[in-house]
Amino acid sequence: MPQNLKYWLNVPKFVYIINPKTKTMRRLLTVFVLSLMIVTASAQKGDMKIGPLVAYGSEIKNPGFGIKFHYGINDRIRLAPDFIYYLEKNDVTWWELNVNGHYTFSESGDMAFYALGGLNLLGVKVNFMGASTSDSEMGINLGAGVQKPLTSRLLGVAEAKYTLSSADQLVISVGFLFNLN
Repeated sequence: MPQNLKYWLNVPKFVYIINPKTKTMRRLLTVFVLSLMIVTASAQKGDMKIGPLVAYGSEIKNPGFGIKFHYGINDRIRLAPDFIYYLEKNDVTWWELNVNGHYTFSESGDMAFYALGGLNLLGVKVNFMGASTSDSEMGINLGAGVQKPLTSRLLGVAEAKYTLSSADQLVISVGFLFNLN
């Protein structure tokens, strides 16, 4: 049996559960994108930051690259959406879109520690012998992170979160955030 076929047969069952072309999935994505646009448009009052990140997912066992955005609601609470695209492995491509809330619970010197919780949308595409199938899965994120100012306009960020879904996964990420204000 070819190596790719062995891996493809062991792809988690959630790949076959939800068809991303259904009306329900399109509605969920539309609501998510509109919510993100509204928050971004109204974000001119709060503290805004954006930057790149590097991540590692325990389920796919591969690195990913992405972008993170922070919008400060107040001194302790912020909205933090991000997108991660994982490198292809064994003809399988993964990506995830997260909308998390952060609550800063401790500050020590110039470091801030926060808890996070939010929603995760995970997408998977499997290519096999010229054919491909794709699917998506909704989940819940729980985790924690730390941020430290590196300059007056640049923050370093490290985060660990666990996604609860049919494709449970621990994601560890590090990145930089540039102050947009």
